[in-house]
Amino acid sequence: NLGSTLALTTSAGAIQTSYTYEPYGNTTASGASSTNALQYTGRENDGTGLYYNRARYYSPTYSQFISEDPKGLSAGVNPYAYVVESPLLNTDPLGLEVFIAINRNLYTSDSIMGTVDVSSDKTTQTFDGYTLENANPQNAMLPVPPGSYGAFLRTDHNPPRI
Repeated sequence: NLGSTLALTTSAGAIQTSYTYEPYGNTTASGASSTNALQYTGRENDGTGLYYNRARYYSPTYSQFISEDPKGLSAGVNPYAYVVESPLLNTDPLGLEVFIAINRNLYTSDSIMGTVDVSSDKTTQTFDGYTLENANPQNAMLPVPPGSYGAFLRTDHNPPRI
């Protein structure tokens, strides 16, 4: 969980309080009690189990925000959605925009160009002049399996890739 507080230490470096998180932020604290509010994704736990993400509150119990996205209908089908249902890879620190982590680079949901339908098992193929690459971090040489994928413009490559 990107940016989450894992432990609080003494000035000598001994761990006093540690935190563990489920993927959507249900938190377990162990060790000495603490008034530390900065926990899941580095956001403030308000003491009721909700996290303050600046623009709105997030509920790990429901795995979504408890108020609608300020962007309204332009935010997508579910105005309460949290991190495109991928909390281990994505983050939304302000409650306004999802940041998608790909190979240690962060992309915003505005980078989504649409959907790519893959019908072959090639490792790469061309799509609108860009190279489609398999973003599997364990083994980038595996073929891209057939299916439908969100398309992101990767400007960290030269030439840019989707």
